[in-house]
Amino acid sequence: MDSVDGLLPIGFGLLCIFLINFFVVAKFSFARLRKEHVEDMDILLEKDREFLLKLYQNPEYFLNTTQFLILFFILALAGTGTFVFDNIVDRIVAVLNIHSTWMHLVLDIILLLLISLIVLIFGEIVPKALGLSFPTKYVNTYSRIVVAAGKLVYPFIWIASKISNVILGFYKTKYLTELDLVYSEEEIRMMISRSHEEGQLDQVESELIDNVFNFVDRMAKEVMVPRQDVDCVFVEDGYDEAMKVIRSKVHTRYPLCVEDKDHIIGLVHIKDLMERPNQARKDLRNIKRDILTVPEVMKLSTLLQYMRTRRIYLAVVVDEYGGMVGLVGLEDIIEELVGDIQDEHEPHLPATMSYADGSFEFDGKVLVDEVEEIMNIEIDNSDSDTIGGYVFGLLERTPIVGDTVDAHGYTFEVTQMQGYRISRIKVTPILVEEPTEEENEEA
Repeated sequence: MDSVDGLLPIGFGLLCIFLINFFVVAKFSFARLRKEHVEDMDILLEKDREFLLKLYQNPEYFLNTTQFLILFFILALAGTGTFVFDNIVDRIVAVLNIHSTWMHLVLDIILLLLISLIVLIFGEIVPKALGLSFPTKYVNTYSRIVVAAGKLVYPFIWIASKISNVILGFYKTKYLTELDLVYSEEEIRMMISRSHEEGQLDQVESELIDNVFNFVDRMAKEVMVPRQDVDCVFVEDGYDEAMKVIRSKVHTRYPLCVEDKDHIIGLVHIKDLMERPNQARKDLRNIKRDILTVPEVMKLSTLLQYMRTRRIYLAVVVDEYGGMVGLVGLEDIIEELVGDIQDEHEPHLPATMSYADGSFEFDGKVLVDEVEEIMNIEIDNSDSDTIGGYVFGLLERTPIVGDTVDAHGYTFEVTQMQGYRISRIKVTPILVEEPTEEENEEA
């Protein structure tokens, strides 16, 4: 009979561990999903989907119920464990014939640590991992049992909720669950990076999501083709000269100007030049199409929406004085999302290149913030958007090929020029020579 009485507390303790495990799995499998996940789960019957969706309408009650039951059985396990292990400690003390209070206390602490270890493994780490890793496997069945058990403890959940709301009211906040958490942009970026490292997202997916965040902050002036690189056709030059320009270039659309680039009146599409040559010969304005005019500080997201609604995919970028500073096409905007799109006619030279010796090579039009990210440096007080403009400002004069300037522990060298614009830059780390033994002795 004594042996049976001794097994009952042990059996109850094991039952408590099982129930703790069960409710922890239920809690985290429920918290891992969202209402949208449930709506898209094909493995659910319609009645099961409706049941879960109803729970997600009031997730606070479900999560509070699981937490209450988890705490209840942890306390029950602690009480049972104390009863069982006190008997064990008493027997150990009797066998060793030790009557020291301190030794009794040490044994109590050791046994309490063992209980904590068991709860941590079987009541926290393992069930939490199962709930987070396989939420769809457990959420339906386990949730029904939680709801049934919750009816028995509903008064306690209701009282706890009311008291908590009163207390939180003094702090001018409200109760939030795991489902109410809202992540900042930086936290989402960290989650994406972690998911990529663990293989949940491939390189392309990770870069696309990261580019979306960068895209929101980009302005037209940061992606435009600068004024001096814009190929135009002029009304005064006529049809024949326009055809010469088109044959020597690789574009399909060209701004149509009167006298100079500051007076753009529309765009010319090569399709119209080919299909309507007679009208074009009379006056290029006969075949012109509309072109957008936007300020240089317009956000790309706004410009993209503007292009879509107007169905015009080329925009002239103007500064605050109304002067034309560049041109933005749909391709320039898309490249900010998917990366550089190399045209078959363009020379294949990457905009950014890194080498094993720690040096870099950049196209002059690469943005300063991209250089900061690649080189892991912070460029302060730069009024320029591009690395070419930044180096131009450091030189404080018209640059020539071979010019160098030191900044941020690197040497910036101009390797290519296009007119007055820096088109290619090589960046080399400045090597700090270590002092020789003789110099150290002299010091």
